[in-house]
Amino acid sequence: MRDLVVALRLIRLPNTLTAAADVLAGAAIAGIDPLQRDVLVCASGSALLYAGGIALNDRIDLEKDRNSAPDRVLPRGDLAARTASWLALLLMAGGAATMVVGDPRHIAITGGLVAAIVLYDVMPERRKWIGCAVMGACRALNLLRGMTLAASPLALQPHGAAATAHFALILLVTAVSTFEGVRRRGAAFRVALLLLPLPYLVPALLCSWWALFGGVLLGAWVTTPGWVRDGRPVEVVKRAIFTLVVFDALYAIATENWVTAAVLLGFLPVIQLLAKLLDQRGS
Repeated sequence: MRDLVVALRLIRLPNTLTAAADVLAGAAIAGIDPLQRDVLVCASGSALLYAGGIALNDRIDLEKDRNSAPDRVLPRGDLAARTASWLALLLMAGGAATMVVGDPRHIAITGGLVAAIVLYDVMPERRKWIGCAVMGACRALNLLRGMTLAASPLALQPHGAAATAHFALILLVTAVSTFEGVRRRGAAFRVALLLLPLPYLVPALLCSWWALFGGVLLGAWVTTPGWVRDGRPVEVVKRAIFTLVVFDALYAIATENWVTAAVLLGFLPVIQLLAKLLDQRGS
């Protein structure tokens, strides 16, 4: 039982729900039932890919984490490095295998997502803009996994706009995270904070005042800690990650898919509960 709990901590189990939420939102945007079998299989696959990517990331960063994050699973010695490697491989393979539920477009998108995850994990000095962009691409491709389950072709609006919003949101959040532990935060930090609320407004392009209202509130709440004296980038990042499922729910609301919106919002207490049970703190 202890080994299972340790493994779940390694893969950040609560956060895997945010990856599944992207797929459900993508399906809602594409106009297909997000709760049908193929969508749920795809969502589960994305959760596995997220988990595998996190495990691979921690395995690669083990030596660095011995100094910078000694309380993580691998530096503490709670799980063998070799076990983490095998776990990452199995999770990534299992997640990638779910591409079979889609057409060639879906298979290509999934392949691109796997490549982006691995690229981010092996890339040195990830706290650079290129690393931020790769992380954003991961979320955008994950959203597209849900969209490409529909037979209809992708269009600039709403598919391209939504994927771009996911890309921009994660790029900006990752950029803000680079200022954690930095005393002097100059113009780049303020520009990232100014731009961060904009992706939250994109669901309103689907002609929903509810989504616009929710996007404005969400963007303001996420960025507020960054504007206090000395700024608090750690709190901004925590709020942004915590509300990823709310962002996805805005798309379901905009498409009037109320059941999916309720399911996505229902992920919030589940994420909190899992984090508490696993004593999961931070990243």
